[in-house]
Amino acid sequence: MIEKQVKATVESGADVAARQASEKIGLFILERFPAFAETSFDEATPLLDEGLIDSLGMIELVSFLEETFDIEMEDEDFLPENLETLRSLSKLVISKQSR
Repeated sequence: MIEKQVKATVESGADVAARQASEKIGLFILERFPAFAETSFDEATPLLDEGLIDSLGMIELVSFLEETFDIEMEDEDFLPENLETLRSLSKLVISKQSR
């Protein structure tokens, strides 16, 4: 069910890499932070609003991104616009992989 929910939220015109990144990140978020399963979670859902992901959760999320996508987060990556939604996280991952 979680996988269907995430797949349904990914834009159909997105390229394969962005779609795969969105699906992997979305599954992690739904499994690790069950409060999102109770919302209408999609690519535009704010991740940091309402305290659904706290500071320790953000550390877990960043570790997941680094390990799963073989990227290294740098200080300049920790901007609110990079971390605010599933869509922005996917874009960040894709941009880091293409460097």
